[in-house]
Amino acid sequence: MRWTADAEQLILKVPRWRLESHLTDLVGHRVEDVIDFDFSFDLTTACGSSLLSAVEFLARELDRPGGVAEMPIAREQLETFVLTELLSAVPNPYTGELVRPADAVPRSRLKPVVEYMETNADEALTTQELARAGYPVVGTPEQVTEELGRLNAAGMDGMIMGFLDYNEEMKYFGEHVLPLMKQAGLRHD
Repeated sequence: MRWTADAEQLILKVPRWRLESHLTDLVGHRVEDVIDFDFSFDLTTACGSSLLSAVEFLARELDRPGGVAEMPIAREQLETFVLTELLSAVPNPYTGELVRPADAVPRSRLKPVVEYMETNADEALTTQELARAGYPVVGTPEQVTEELGRLNAAGMDGMIMGFLDYNEEMKYFGEHVLPLMKQAGLRHD
């Protein structure tokens, strides 16, 4: 390994319980073993590059006045996204499960959302409460369309969406995701 003068180091410190809890949600079963990451990994691969972009974005947002540091719910969701990127990009004992074809949404991911909605069906919920029961859908336009298709197949026929940069991301969603949703029969004019 060689370091150059322009090398930059980003340190990501995550409580073990949080990482294991998030991985449990992703794989759909309790994580029993230590998540032992490979010592090094390639940031030039698609997954590595995506992880680096997510960490850099989080770092910029935490430093920016008015950024996610001042929005606890958005910060938590962005941190969760970074954890997913970390688990996907850095080889670990659960990599095989994380890259498996996703024919269906693991029940463990939907269960808390459905239970929360059923428990509070007759109550007016605040935006913060709705966000807590949220289900993050993040990825390429193809991945987002695929995940929305799985949610639809699991019985969800509508959802409220939120974006960090609403103006920019809503435009992107309309140009890149909605056409794919129409092709998949998930959206009608």
